[in-house]
Amino acid sequence: MKTKETLLIRQHFFDRRSYAGKLLVKTMLFCLGFLIFLPFTLQSQNYLPLVSENKSWTCAWEKIDWQESYSIRLEGDTVIAGIDYKKIIRDMHFYPLIEVIGYIRENSMGRIYSMNTSFEEGLLYDFGATQGDTIHLHNTMMDSWDNNCPFFAELSIVVDTVYTIESMDGISRRALEVRRTNSDLVELWIEGIGSLAGIVKSGNMLFEELSCTSQYMFLWNYLMCYFEDDSLVYYHP
Repeated sequence: MKTKETLLIRQHFFDRRSYAGKLLVKTMLFCLGFLIFLPFTLQSQNYLPLVSENKSWTCAWEKIDWQESYSIRLEGDTVIAGIDYKKIIRDMHFYPLIEVIGYIRENSMGRIYSMNTSFEEGLLYDFGATQGDTIHLHNTMMDSWDNNCPFFAELSIVVDTVYTIESMDGISRRALEVRRTNSDLVELWIEGIGSLAGIVKSGNMLFEELSCTSQYMFLWNYLMCYFEDDSLVYYHP
């Protein structure tokens, strides 16, 4: 059975030569600090929803010799065009900036939709998919930090493998390895947690390199750790 340890980890992500790199290391240690409080219990459930206010994701951007960490949380009910959403709140760590960057909702079939602040909605995840299924991803959460890459926003992906992992809270979670239809690169989605690229960055790890109409190079995104009720549930080594 595959485990999370089989995922590709880029060593330069932990570059300590810059202040931002040190900041990320400190954030990783902060995540690890929660380990001593985790109860070692085994649980099993059916589908674990992603959209909930008791969750937070600590993520990072990386570009050449620059890195930045940030947190995402879902907060407050809002109705847009008669549909209920949660607000997506981003808290930047390097400098004080807390802002609403979009909206998110989830249906009973395990499909998660995101809407940006321009009110464009698209499919962010489909956790109801099975091995061999094709998903037409439309991530509308690409913003100026991602250089507004048009190739990245919409793509067809295939569910390559489906298996189960156990998170730090002892819960078994369904995991989907997805890949682009014309590539061997894979990205891992974990039920109740989202992509290892970060909750709103599904599809980001499916590109080795991407050129955009920008003076800047493409940004990698990573999920560093994930919390429920302020308890560490998942840590990406």
